[in-house]
Amino acid sequence: MSDITLNEQGLKKLLSNINPHKASGPDGIHAKILKECKDQIAQILFIIFNKSLSEGKLPNDWKHANVCPLFKKGDKHYAINYRLIKKANQLLGFLRRNLKTRGPKGPWVAYLRKM
Repeated sequence: MSDITLNEQGLKKLLSNINPHKASGPDGIHAKILKECKDQIAQILFIIFNKSLSEGKLPNDWKHANVCPLFKKGDKHYAINYRLIKKANQLLGFLRRNLKTRGPKGPWVAYLRKM
């Protein structure tokens, strides 16, 4: 994945556009924190994201998610009447969105499938 690189200014711009009302995932990081601290954390995220992309690996903590059932309709006693809602790690979601801004195709497609 060495042909994919991110830049710090681009990260700051994307952090500015984060919806601050999104729920946090298992990492406990709220979107509002990412948005408000963009100037302080952009360089750190730049290093983490580029290392992850160059090695083709994700930090183990990013592979966890909170899952909860959401009732759809019908009898509440049957599992088929529920759908699962998954809230992944906030930084993983941010990395995915960052890569998706590069267009519908590209070498990162295989990388996203690993996540």
